[in-house]
Amino acid sequence: MGTLDIGELLAQYGRVYRDFARSDRRHGSETVHWVDEAITSFEPDNVRSSALNLVGLASAYFLAGAPELALEAGRKAQRLAPTLTSRRIVDRIANLRRDATDHLDNCPVSLIMRREQLAELRCLR
Repeated sequence: MGTLDIGELLAQYGRVYRDFARSDRRHGSETVHWVDEAITSFEPDNVRSSALNLVGLASAYFLAGAPELALEAGRKAQRLAPTLTSRRIVDRIANLRRDATDHLDNCPVSLIMRREQLAELRCLR
C-alpha cells in the first residue's frame, strides 16, 4: 500500500461528509469545503485525481443545494478527462444522478443527467 498524499486525505474527508449529506443536507457545505480543498492541493500533473474529485465536487454542490455550481464542476471534470473511458469516472458520473434528484426540475440539470446517462451507456458497449 502506498502513502496517502494530503489531497487524497482531504478527498476522503469530502467523501465522508458527502455520505453524511446524503441523509442530512446540512452537511452539504462541509462536503464542498473538503472536496474543494482536496482539488486545490493536487499537483497540476495529477489530472485523473482532479477529474475524479471534480465529479465529487459536483456531487457536493448538488447536496449543498447549488445545482449551477454542480454543473460548472461537472463541466470542468469533462474538460480534464479527454475521454470518459475510466470506469471510476463513469461510475461517479452515474452516481451524480442520486445526488441531483432534488434538482431534476431544474431544466439544465435534467438535460445534463439524461445526456450523461446516454454517454454511460455508450461507454459500456
